[in-house]
Amino acid sequence: MRDRLLANNPILNLIDSAEMDRLAKIPNGPRYLSEQAAAWAKTKTWYGDVLGWNRDLPEMLALAVRSTRYGCQRDGGHGRHSRQAFAELHKRLPENA
Repeated sequence: MRDRLLANNPILNLIDSAEMDRLAKIPNGPRYLSEQAAAWAKTKTWYGDVLGWNRDLPEMLALAVRSTRYGCQRDGGHGRHSRQAFAELHKRLPENA
């Protein structure tokens, strides 16, 4: 009876198992965010800075560093990932180091 109730539960039927499988394969949020932020920062060029295309980049890097400090520690510490984002941030804004 329990299995039948669970199979017909409208909330449980909304769960997309394929999406859950894909989410299980990516690292936790702080690590993913800091890795992506640092990788994105490395692809930006000086003319993007001049034209204002990269104006949100410092804030994104700062938030990535903050997320490694206060975010999920499921996979252990995030020092290496945080340092990458921190280094990119201070490479772009050395006056704030």
